[in-house]
Amino acid sequence: MKTVIIGDIHGCLPQLVKLLKKIEVDQRRDRLIFLGDYIDRGPYAYETIMYIIELQKAMGDRCIVLRGNHEEMMLEALQNHPASLNYCSLWEQNGGRETVASFKKNGTQIFSVKPWLQSLKYYYETDTFICVHAGIDERGLKYTSEDTLLWDRSVAEDGWYQGKLLICGHTPVLEVNYQDGMHQMKVIDSRKKHPLPQTGVINLDTGCIFGYKLSAMVIEKHWFHVESVFWEDHAIVEE
Repeated sequence: MKTVIIGDIHGCLPQLVKLLKKIEVDQRRDRLIFLGDYIDRGPYAYETIMYIIELQKAMGDRCIVLRGNHEEMMLEALQNHPASLNYCSLWEQNGGRETVASFKKNGTQIFSVKPWLQSLKYYYETDTFICVHAGIDERGLKYTSEDTLLWDRSVAEDGWYQGKLLICGHTPVLEVNYQDGMHQMKVIDSRKKHPLPQTGVINLDTGCIFGYKLSAMVIEKHWFHVESVFWEDHAIVEE
């Protein structure tokens, strides 16, 4: 059994499909963890959500789907209260327009995914690592606000975190990197396997929507390696 952790997708469904095929995910045995930001900016927000929902149906509890700040913005925009007007504007400015267009193209009401958005977890923790979308309090999860889990960039940029291994997205980088908590950062060599660190931060958002690539961390026992698919075009990949 392997654990596959995937960074920010942002409506890049063709790259997600290619990446999962490249890794050869076994839906009957493997564990799949998504770090959030499935929507906005890219053209296939609706299709990406539906694809992930089908994976959840097939894999059950072995498919863990976390909430990103873009899902939070969408959910806030759908809430029926006055403050949502501000979130509608914020969401639109950050790629929400493309998500709305994706739903319209498929003839689907955007409110139909509200229960799914509400079901998304803020974090996932095992004995050896923690997965979040964005950041964590230096004192640990129990002290971490939802805002930090969804929006923080300091943990990925400043290299101060020394707690249990944290795997995150949210802050785009050109290559998957590791920070050891002593302000030392190194790029992960995708050509070989590496021992799984006990502490520090691994950032998996390699900016697919900005023309770079979609990346995954593949963990097997106490080793991991990185797989990526480069941004090419946005033609739907046929199964």
